[in-house]
Amino acid sequence: MKNFFASCAVGMETLLLKEITNVGIQDTRSQRGGVDFKCDDLMAIKVILHTRVASRVYKRLWEFEANSEKDIYDKAVVLDWKDVMDLKQTFKIRTIFEHGAKTMGKFRNSMYASQILKDAIADNFSTNFGSRPNVDKDNPDIDLVLRLVEKNASVLLNICGAPLNQREYRVETTEAPIKENLAAGLIALSKWDPSKEPFVDSMCGSGTFCIEAAMIKADIPPSFLKLKKFVENSEEQPWSFLKHLYFENDAELKDAFALEAKTLLEKTYGNLDAIKYDAPTIFGFDLDSSAVGIARSNISAAMLDKMIVISRGNAAKITPPATAKKGVIICNPPYGERLGLTQELRSLYVEYGTNLKRNFRDWRGFVFTGSDQLAKLIPLKPTSKTRLFNGDIECFLIEYLLH
Repeated sequence: MKNFFASCAVGMETLLLKEITNVGIQDTRSQRGGVDFKCDDLMAIKVILHTRVASRVYKRLWEFEANSEKDIYDKAVVLDWKDVMDLKQTFKIRTIFEHGAKTMGKFRNSMYASQILKDAIADNFSTNFGSRPNVDKDNPDIDLVLRLVEKNASVLLNICGAPLNQREYRVETTEAPIKENLAAGLIALSKWDPSKEPFVDSMCGSGTFCIEAAMIKADIPPSFLKLKKFVENSEEQPWSFLKHLYFENDAELKDAFALEAKTLLEKTYGNLDAIKYDAPTIFGFDLDSSAVGIARSNISAAMLDKMIVISRGNAAKITPPATAKKGVIICNPPYGERLGLTQELRSLYVEYGTNLKRNFRDWRGFVFTGSDQLAKLIPLKPTSKTRLFNGDIECFLIEYLLH
């Protein structure tokens, strides 16, 4: 059993814990911003393939006590780095300080701590092999994180590579689109029942909510397009673990993953075929005609055209699909992070809430916003309010039962 850590947006930890448990992993522990878990390498890879809300998955390599920068060097220089990378591979290091001043007061800054660890790795290889691997800050084979928490240091290996929110269906984008894994988490928090309820995104932008909802409804893994790329083109390496020594040197693991990938892709194609003739129950609207075009392009890239209908429409005036008596309507309206609390934004929130009350009776409405001040202008009484973070921005998912 090996130690892993999956990171996620703060507030999504319970959802991530459930996903990891559903994969079949029982040894788990939730913490702020993610979940620790223990399993074998194949099960950790299954987490990467199936998780909708995780940002990244890391393998914990080592932990040691570090009260100073010298401790980092002295402990790291004697570790078995040859088991992690070889001389032909490139690497980079990012340092994270946790628990604020108690940790940061012992070290100059995160960049210097990363430099200390880099020097330790370089000296280890120079001593043992007479040469050292190179650093590549843009596209490394080995992406390391040094995490410092008070007097404890841990070295983690990013085994997924690019952030898992990058599903690869976003071929075009609008300004400041919501991250795919955050959208999936918000849908899960809404407790939408895809078997019974239609789903509407009233300000759909690049179509992220609609696409994530469709993948949930059809049981399509978020890794679908990467799986397709890997299985159908053996030269493609959409995840970094494919280049790691522990994977490359384990023939049994490689065969097990290849079978898992092939089986999951075949199942996904079957799911896509099964929904081919179903009437669409997922709808997106946007006032901007260019956003409508972008959303349609992304939906086509995700191969979900049959499940989603995108139309041009004003969120303050739209009405439910004719056959839908109740369902879920969600939006991520602008909230003045760059524009300020303009009168236009204030009016948007008031008019949007008024339209929900007038036209979406018996529906459940959700607004995800980073402005509590603007949210209070919605002329509806919230049923629940969940505090979350979009990056460093405190946000709220606000629910309204529309009567």
